[in-house]
Amino acid sequence: MSKICLNCGNEVEDTAHFCNICGTEMNEQTCASNTPPEPEPAPPTEQICPSCSKTVPIDSKFCRYCGVALQKESQKPPEAEQANTHNEQQNTTGDNPSQSENTAQAPPNTGGNPVPSAESHGINWKAIGSAISTIVTIIILIYMFTNHPVSDVKSIVFDDWGVIEIGEAAEHSLSDPEWTSSKIDSKHYYVTVSGYYIEGGGRMSITFEATYSGSHVYAQAISCRWDGDTYSDNLSISAAMAAIYS
Repeated sequence: MSKICLNCGNEVEDTAHFCNICGTEMNEQTCASNTPPEPEPAPPTEQICPSCSKTVPIDSKFCRYCGVALQKESQKPPEAEQANTHNEQQNTTGDNPSQSENTAQAPPNTGGNPVPSAESHGINWKAIGSAISTIVTIIILIYMFTNHPVSDVKSIVFDDWGVIEIGEAAEHSLSDPEWTSSKIDSKHYYVTVSGYYIEGGGRMSITFEATYSGSHVYAQAISCRWDGDTYSDNLSISAAMAAIYS
């Protein structure tokens, strides 16, 4: 056996303490063993039949003793190949969990137009419905707590003159009656109905004072107009009310 001097590369005897070329002392740091590498094992030349346990040449495809088909070690069963392929796919996507999740959740491509997801619409119908319901409720409450003098007076029945509401009576006696109102204060309003008096001819109007008391409204005729002249006496007002209810 011999060893190699790491300083000059000279081959020296294994028992030498110094290199005979450069004089370097031979130790673990300055020399290396020159032992030849072990030869690689020779490839197998035979194989054992799994059926009859006889020894046959390695390149045999069938056992010469029992006739069973032989499978070389280099050939793997389809199940093993599928398992390896599956493991390789897992290893490929394993480094990126989010990519694996996205791949698993992706919808199949049918070749048609892509269908957007529910989130991409950005429409929350439940919230919209709730908002509409709230708005409608607010409008109803405002209407309930707001005075409506014209409609309230139109719905009054003046028993001394007839049995129908004065709004309906005005529709029959006046041509295209017009209703207006003006506010005196939070509980008092002026309401006027005017139009062309069909039976007697000429324009006329009656003004009422509407008074709100709690949930009730009261109205009293306080003046009238005939062809541009204004009257506030009881006789003229009675004649105007009679004309409306005629």
